[in-house]
Amino acid sequence: MSRLLRTFVLACVLAGNLSGLAAEPVYIDLSDNESVRVGLRSEPVPISGYPTVISMAISTESMRLRAVDIGGDVRQWSVSPPKQEGVIVRLGEEPVCAAFSADAKWLASADAQGVVSVTDLEKGKAVFRDEGRTENTVVLEFSKDARRLGGVTSNGAVRVWEPQSGKLTARFEVTPGSVQSLSFSDDGE
Repeated sequence: MSRLLRTFVLACVLAGNLSGLAAEPVYIDLSDNESVRVGLRSEPVPISGYPTVISMAISTESMRLRAVDIGGDVRQWSVSPPKQEGVIVRLGEEPVCAAFSADAKWLASADAQGVVSVTDLEKGKAVFRDEGRTENTVVLEFSKDARRLGGVTSNGAVRVWEPQSGKLTARFEVTPGSVQSLSFSDDGE
């Protein structure tokens, strides 16, 4: 008796370029006296010829890899078996930073003018655009449950939104240039 334990997905990014993709189901074989054998059987599929990747995420629900490039195209690949499905959304702007929600259904991006927007990738449309800010956003990150989106500007402004509504829920200042990454605690706060 074999049971699917999980599927491992490997996506290789080399110098900002998506260069390989492999998906491997891992099975546990319990047929021989409850002994455990784990099997991996595939080689990465090379991917090339695409612009520099800013951010990527894997939807474990749909087994798809999504990546946004510097031109604002969001591409999607099936990971089992690996194959490109094409451009699913064109942002219409060149993002300077971007982040996917943990389930890869939402994409937050910021353009060179500081406009932060959230796109619902399942529907292919923008959920909100925060056009009232002109600061250069350098980092974006969703909470694990995607109920919060945080952004940090080069001027040291930290902002937190509710992505579904676009409501700004918090804003505070840190030392300019000191923040390189952003994350939320496990409870999303």
